[in-house]
Amino acid sequence: MKTAKHLGLLLTLALLGGGCLQTTQTWTIYADGSGKLTIRTVLKTEKPGVAANVPGSPSFENVIPVSSRVEPASDPGHVCVIQECYFEDFNKVTYKKKAVGSFARTTEGGYEAKLFKESTGRALPGGEPAKDGKPAMDPTAVMKMVAAQMKGLVYRIEIKMPGDLAKTNGVAMEDKRTAVLEVTEKTLLDDKTREAVTKMDCLDAVSGPPSAAVVAETGAFHDALSKAKEEHANDVGAKSMEDLLKEDEERRKAAEAAEGGNKDDKDDDK
Repeated sequence: MKTAKHLGLLLTLALLGGGCLQTTQTWTIYADGSGKLTIRTVLKTEKPGVAANVPGSPSFENVIPVSSRVEPASDPGHVCVIQECYFEDFNKVTYKKKAVGSFARTTEGGYEAKLFKESTGRALPGGEPAKDGKPAMDPTAVMKMVAAQMKGLVYRIEIKMPGDLAKTNGVAMEDKRTAVLEVTEKTLLDDKTREAVTKMDCLDAVSGPPSAAVVAETGAFHDALSKAKEEHANDVGAKSMEDLLKEDEERRKAAEAAEGGNKDDKDDDK
């Protein structure tokens, strides 16, 4: 692991532990800098509908945890945990006291957002060289070892901008508002792709002004944000993601128990 450290291969153990293979962070940012973070994590589970090794509350500061739910995943033996948080100012959101990114107006009247690669809770491959002078192992050889332990790995960070994208150093999605940086097994093994990702300090996106539809979407979000802030102040929305997931599991068990009771009653009627 020293070699991996020397090469700055900062893929966290969280991607390996608990059978976590696929994670997507989507940061939706509106023109005033407010917005929401949605995290989708695919996990292995021993029982259908039950999340095993559920991820903890996202370690982001200056966000309001809003909801969490567990849904079946497309792959058998897996579930998808969906967590959502709101924030009032993207520039104030931090991870372990470090800024997650930046958001500002451009001189052209649009917006630019940066999502720092190493400050999103699941670090992507970095480019730190060896500092002790010791020879480093060939990056491709290291990545092959890492990729062998990450079959099915998909890690994505996304920025959904207030307007249509003008440019990005990532990949532009079909909705024209979302820029994506994705790491998969192929990213780790392909020298050219890996080098490009390693050199990136952040996912950068520039957009134009919001359309009328986005302005309406922003208004609806502000209503939801105000409600979330009020609930949070009353300690209703201040629950951790673990608490929300526990409540979701308790509701599921209660529903199953009730369904079982109804079935027994029907059998007795027969």
